[in-house]
Amino acid sequence: MKQTLLRGRGICCFMLLLTLQLHSTNEFRSFEKKWTTETSLYVRQTLSEMKVPFAVDYDEKVENLVKRYVTRGSRSFEKMLGKSTYYFPIFEEALRKMGLPNELKYLPMVESRLIPRVESSAGAAGLWQFMPATARHFGLDKDEWMDQRYDPYLSSSAAANMLKELHEQFEDWELVLAAYNCGPGRVRKAIKKAGSRDYEHLKSFLPAQTRNYLNKYTATALVIENHRILGLQPKGFDLDFQQTTVLKVYDWISIEGLSKAIGVDSLTLQRLNPAYKKGIIPQSELGNLLVIPSNAALSLETFLLSRGVNNISYLRGEPVRIEVEPTTEYWASAHVRPLPSKAVFQFNLQGLLSWSHGWGKSLFNTLKLGDFLSSNFFKLGV
Repeated sequence: MKQTLLRGRGICCFMLLLTLQLHSTNEFRSFEKKWTTETSLYVRQTLSEMKVPFAVDYDEKVENLVKRYVTRGSRSFEKMLGKSTYYFPIFEEALRKMGLPNELKYLPMVESRLIPRVESSAGAAGLWQFMPATARHFGLDKDEWMDQRYDPYLSSSAAANMLKELHEQFEDWELVLAAYNCGPGRVRKAIKKAGSRDYEHLKSFLPAQTRNYLNKYTATALVIENHRILGLQPKGFDLDFQQTTVLKVYDWISIEGLSKAIGVDSLTLQRLNPAYKKGIIPQSELGNLLVIPSNAALSLETFLLSRGVNNISYLRGEPVRIEVEPTTEYWASAHVRPLPSKAVFQFNLQGLLSWSHGWGKSLFNTLKLGDFLSSNFFKLGV
């Protein structure tokens, strides 16, 4: 009897493995169908017309990478495309402020696959994969409470500064990307050994990983810019990530407590704020960034009104009067700062933090809300 049962289980296991193998084979074949002779010709033609910071010629290695991203790696790439709807505007703004090419926004896809909490075996971390020493050099802090390498906004600003600094040093974008990957010291040594600053002449003196890095960047840029033609569709990203509001907090705040105040799942807040290790935003005179879903901004305002803040106005360049409690008035000066279709206002709040697990006494926020015609700043003591 036992032998019969064992034999039956063995047959079932064999059939399951066979089914999985056939499914895998069919899946691989379906992927292969996406890559045709016409696709290959299109990629070869497109390579010479790409909008990247350096000239691109046809390279078989690049085409093979494109093929991998479009076939067997299509699901992973489609997830990255979905995430890009949230991260690209952050990258673009940081690059724009430094006067850098917009196409450099593809670098984090090569570095981290747009996973903000990823850390390499060498110790590089975050979307832009900063090493600890490099992060400190470009103003990113790390302590027991937070690691700003994981902050999409701050790390993007630091990366833009680094890229600008590297370009001032090498004056060639291929060398800049190589230096970003393996360090400027290695690039300088390669230039010296090759007796040339031309990337094609010196790349043999660079690590294989760095040579492949530029190929990955080129292939990634090509697929992103032509993903629909290549048969890829962005995978849906969480709605809470598609429209967000950025706050600047200067005192301690519990993310769990804030979650209860504005009705947003604490896990969502943690994913939007990956820099904070313990679910607590620490006190800072310079302020720390906090990101919430924009659809929760009204909940925040409702909560503030319930704490006695009312008559909140958004006026262009005029004094703003806000009444708190019947007998207490607070005044602030507002001024205009150009920001198309955005409104930015500041106010100092008390009560949210003490309600939020007793962390701190005051909170200073910078909220980006709605599609207003001007940008107003005001500071309020409550």
